Amino acid sequence: MAVQVLNKEDVIKALGGSRIAAGLIDSYEGVLRSIDPYSLVKKHVKVNGYQLIVDGETLKLDDFNEIYVVGTGKATYRMAVAVEELLGNRITYGVISIPRTQEASGLRVISAIGAGHPLPDAGSIEAARQMLSLRPSARCLVIALISGGGSALLELPEDEITLEDLVKTNDALLRSGATITEVNCIRKAISRVKGGKLLEHFKPCRVIQLTISDVIGDDLSSVASGPFFPGLCSKEQVEEIVKRYGLLEVLPERVARAVIGYAPPRVGQGTKATYHVLANNAFALRKLREELEARGFKVAAEISLTNEVESVAIKAVNEVKALSTGQALVGGGEATVKVRGRGKGGRTLHLAALLMLWLGKESGVYGISATTDGMDGNTDAAGCLFSTDLNREQLKESLENYDTYSEFLRLGTIIRTGYTGTNVNDLLAIVKG
Repeated sequence: MAVQVLNKEDVIKALGGSRIAAGLIDSYEGVLRSIDPYSLVKKHVKVNGYQLIVDGETLKLDDFNEIYVVGTGKATYRMAVAVEELLGNRITYGVISIPRTQEASGLRVISAIGAGHPLPDAGSIEAARQMLSLRPSARCLVIALISGGGSALLELPEDEITLEDLVKTNDALLRSGATITEVNCIRKAISRVKGGKLLEHFKPCRVIQLTISDVIGDDLSSVASGPFFPGLCSKEQVEEIVKRYGLLEVLPERVARAVIGYAPPRVGQGTKATYHVLANNAFALRKLREELEARGFKVAAEISLTNEVESVAIKAVNEVKALSTGQALVGGGEATVKVRGRGKGGRTLHLAALLMLWLGKESGVYGISATTDGMDGNTDAAGCLFSTDLNREQLKESLENYDTYSEFLRLGTIIRTGYTGTNVNDLLAIVKG
């Protein structure tokens, strides 16, 4: 599946046919090809007769009476297609939860359940119920396919909490300004599947997890809230997050009670699990460097995008001003934006607008700020291209209203890919022309 920018020619035209703009889009497309989940699984996983080999780790398939494939996340469907091709009818049962809008016609053995994102829905709960309904034998192998976005796509709350409560909770968390790790800490506290609880359910199965990580540093307890990785937050951590962001004032009553009374259970003892990260943001950032330099742009600076969006923008502006002509800056991670308006936008569009505004009198600067999953915030945009040569008169107003999508739509530089079927955070590249 070749993911590409669907409106590439229109965007380049809006930027005056710029060679730099074309190079930025081509580089971004090259990164998306390198993080295709199907290709990554085929690269890292091999079946040789009755042996399953994952990055040098070898399992004898004859040792298992049952093989289950379960998973959740934006990249999980393409991973499942590859695993099904490798194992075929050896799979006893499989179920994955994926974004409801994602095409899923390529599976025969594994069931794909469409679920909600960024907010959970009935599909999220049904997928979790199906996984928890499995009663595997002692000689079983579980192949867990975990990727970013899985926190919303797979969920079953503690008994008294309703789906409506979950949706309100996730909306409040996403608007709070909390980091993804902090958000997942609260999610795990009220869930029956997160924080290693699925690993506990499948004990004593042998578990092997294939991960496409959207968490900087690859904390596997945070990727999809770690259903197969022991990593529940302590009572003290939960209390600190609730206090820091004033969550008791915005959480539904039943959720607030559960959080106040939270006591983490012990999970993961006596389990046998190994974990393999197939791709992450660092991998994508290396590929972005390679793609840019292959097109003649010398990468001279690199920054992290994982911070409050204003702090990221300040750092990027300072680095760009120090660049020489033809040099580039790259960045990877995921900025946090505390949303105060009701406009349309996302973190990569917000960052791009700040950069255009704060670069001031700099001219000839071009950049791309984009997600890798193809969906930025509450929009259909993967991100945008931007330039200091574009009209910047309405940027301040769009930022104040948190309506950056409308502004970049007016400028004609929104980029669209549709769902890419993968997710390793966001990317930024800026070239000084």
